[in-house]
Amino acid sequence: MDKLTEEKKENNENNENKDNEVIADKSKKDSDISLIPFIDPSVETYKNKKKKRKKAGLIILASIILVYFAGVLYCSKFFIENSKINGYDVSYKSVKSANELIQADADAYTLKADYRNGSETLKPDDLGAKAKLKKSISEIKKNQNPFLWFVYFFEDSDYQVGYKLVYDEKALDEYLDKLFYLDKSNMVEPENAYVRLEDGEVKLINETDGTVLEKELVKEAYKSAIDEYDDEIDMDEEGCYKEAMITSDSTVIAETIKKADDFLDIKAQYDFGGYIYQIPKDELTKMAYIDSKGNVQISKTNVKLYADKFAEQFTTYHKDREFYTHDKKHILVSGGYYGWQIDAETEAEELYDEIIKKKDFVKAPACLVEGYTLSDINDIGDNYVEIDLTDQHVYIIRDGKVVYDSLCVSGNESRGMGTPGGVYPITYTQQHAILRGPGYETPVAYWMPFNGGIGMHDATWKSKFGEDYYKYDGSHGCINLPLDAAGEIFELVEKGMPVVCYWEDEITYLN
Repeated sequence: MDKLTEEKKENNENNENKDNEVIADKSKKDSDISLIPFIDPSVETYKNKKKKRKKAGLIILASIILVYFAGVLYCSKFFIENSKINGYDVSYKSVKSANELIQADADAYTLKADYRNGSETLKPDDLGAKAKLKKSISEIKKNQNPFLWFVYFFEDSDYQVGYKLVYDEKALDEYLDKLFYLDKSNMVEPENAYVRLEDGEVKLINETDGTVLEKELVKEAYKSAIDEYDDEIDMDEEGCYKEAMITSDSTVIAETIKKADDFLDIKAQYDFGGYIYQIPKDELTKMAYIDSKGNVQISKTNVKLYADKFAEQFTTYHKDREFYTHDKKHILVSGGYYGWQIDAETEAEELYDEIIKKKDFVKAPACLVEGYTLSDINDIGDNYVEIDLTDQHVYIIRDGKVVYDSLCVSGNESRGMGTPGGVYPITYTQQHAILRGPGYETPVAYWMPFNGGIGMHDATWKSKFGEDYYKYDGSHGCINLPLDAAGEIFELVEKGMPVVCYWEDEITYLN
C-alpha cells in the first residue's frame, strides 16, 4: 500500500511537475508573443500592388522600346508621317514609290504661253525633252532621322525638289519657227497715240499695242520659263512685243492737247452790222488738223469748203424771208434785192489769213452785196421801214417798236405803175431833190429811194392819203407822204436800212 501510495504520490508529483512545466511553457510562449510587433494586412496588399505596378511598368517600357525600335526600323525604309514632297503626301511611301509619284508630276509638265491674240501650250514632247529631278528622292529620305520618327507626328515636313527639262536648243528654235504668233503675216504693227480735232472737240486716240513680237525675246522668255519649270508665261509681261513709240501719257501728247485746246478756244467772229456770229467749234475742227509733230495746221482746202458753206448759209440776197409785221403777224415776204451776198472766194482767203494766226478775231464778211444787219430770224433786224401796201400805211420801226407811222399813196395800179412788194435797202437819203421821169420834173423836200427810181418822198400836191386813192390817183410807183410825215421819217431812216413792202394777197402767213 505504501508502495502504491508512494508510486501514486510520485505520479502526482510528476503530474504536478508536468502541469507546472506546461504552465511555465505557456507563460514563456505568451512572453515571446508579446515581444513580436503587429503587422497591418493592408501593408501586405500595398506591397503586392507595388510589385504588380512595377511589373506592368516594365512591360509597358518593354512595349515602348519595342514600338520605338519597330518605328525606327520601319521609318528607316519608308517616309515618316507628315512627309510631303512638292506638296504631295509621301507619308509611309518607299523611296521608289515617292520617286515614281514625283517623276510623274515632272513628266506631266506643260508651259502655257499667253499672247495678246491667243495662247499656246508647249509640252516636253514638242521639244523631244525629258524631265529630270534636280534632287534625289533617296537623298531626301536619308535626311530624315528614323530615331526621331515620333517627332514628325507633330510637324509637317514639306520638301522641295526642282525639275529640269533637258532639251536641245535647236528643237526650241524649230518649235518657234512654226509658231503662229511669230509668223510675220499674222502680226499687226502697233500704232502711236495721237490727237485729232473732231466734232468741236480735242480727241485723244490711245495707242494700240499691236502683235509684233521680237523672236529672240520670245526665245529667252521660253528658256527662262523652262529653266524655272514655270507652268505659265505672259509674253506681254515679259516685254516681247514691239511697243508704240508715242503713248497717251507722253509729254508730246500733253503738249499737243494744249495746243489743240488753245486753238479751239479762239473766238472767230463775223460782224454783220452789229450782229455777231461766232464760227462754231465743230466748224473750226473741220478747218484744222494736227500734223505729225503735234502742231495745229490749217487746211486751205477745208477753209474754202467752210467759206462756201458760210456763203450759202448767210447769203440772203433775192431770198424769201420770215417777217413779223407791226401787229405781230408772222409772214413770208418774197421779192426785192435787199440782203447779204457773200463773196465765197474772197471770204476763203480772208478767213484763212485770220485763222492761221490762231488768235481771236472779229471781221466783216467779204460781200458782193451788204445788208443792213442780221438777226436770228432774218436779215432785217430791229430797225426798218414797213410799208403795208394793202392798207396804204408806212411804219417806222426802231429797236423793234413802232416809233412813227403815216398814211401814204403808192403807185397807180390803173396805169400799170403799182408799187411792187419785196424787201429793199434805202439807197441814200437826200433833201431838196428833183424827181425826173417821162413828162415830169418834180422838186421834193425829202427823197429816200429804195427800189431803183422808187422811193419815199413828200407829195405836197396831194391832199388825201390812204384808203384806195392809189388805184386811180397813185404815183409813178413811189410812196407819196404828207410833208410833215416825210420830214419825220427822213430823220428816222438811214442808208442801207431795209424797207419791207407787201401786199396782203402776195404774202404767205406762217401761223
